[in-house]
Amino acid sequence: KVNGKILVPYNTNQGVIMEALEGYILTSVKINDVEMLTSSVSRYSTSFDGMVEEQNVVIVTRKLYDVTSSITHGTLVTSTIFRVEDGSNADVVFSVNDNYTLTEILVNGESFDLTSDNLVYNDALKQYTLTIENVAEDMVVAISASINKVQVVLTVGSNGSVKVGSDTYSNETVTIEMDYGSSLVMVIKPNGEYVVDSVVYNGANQDTTITTIANITNATNTLNVTFKLVQYAVQVSAGDNNVTI
Repeated sequence: KVNGKILVPYNTNQGVIMEALEGYILTSVKINDVEMLTSSVSRYSTSFDGMVEEQNVVIVTRKLYDVTSSITHGTLVTSTIFRVEDGSNADVVFSVNDNYTLTEILVNGESFDLTSDNLVYNDALKQYTLTIENVAEDMVVAISASINKVQVVLTVGSNGSVKVGSDTYSNETVTIEMDYGSSLVMVIKPNGEYVVDSVVYNGANQDTTITTIANITNATNTLNVTFKLVQYAVQVSAGDNNVTI
C-alpha cells in the first residue's frame, strides 16, 4: 500500500503490482489518465520499461460485501456465498422443488415482499431471481417454500360415520386440506343394523372396505360415503303343496 511517490533510477525498469486489501476490490487503475481496467479485479500488475519521466498511477478501490443465501425445499443457482461491490445490486437465483410454493424470503431477518418487482419468475427455467439493490452491508438471505395443498370434499351420509385422524364425521359435508401426494386414512363405521352402501372417490366406485386413499395429487377431490340397512333373505319351502307367495 503506497500513497505517494516511488523513486526509480533514470532509464530503468520498474514493475508495479496493485492488490486490493481483504474485503476490497480494485475498480479503477489509471496510468497517466488512461483507464487500464475493463472490470473490477482484486489484483493488477504492470511494468514501466526504461523510465525517463514520471508516471502517474491512480487506484480506486471499493468495499466488498458478502451475500449468504440458504433455501429450504429448493435449489440455489447462484453460489451459497458470493461477494458484491459496495452500492451495486446482488442477484440471488433459485428454484423451488416441484409441487412446492415459495412462501417466504427473509433478507437480514426482515420479510421481503413476494409481490415486489425485484422478484422475477422465469417460467421457462422454473427459476426466481431476487434482486437486492444498492448493497451497503453483508446480506443474509433465507428462502422458504412449502408443499402445495390439496383438498378432499368428504360427504358422509346418515346412519354411519367416517373417522379421519381424530375427527369423526356423520351426515355432513366437510373439506379436508392435506399435503400434496399424501394419503387419506379413514375408518368407516356403519351404525347398528346398517352396512356401507357405497364409497365413491372422484366419481369412481371403490371397494366398500377401503381404508386409504393414497397419493392424492388433484387440487380438489370428492369422496362420498353412504350407508344402507342390512338386508336379510327369507327362504320359503312350499313342499308338495300348491302355495302362492
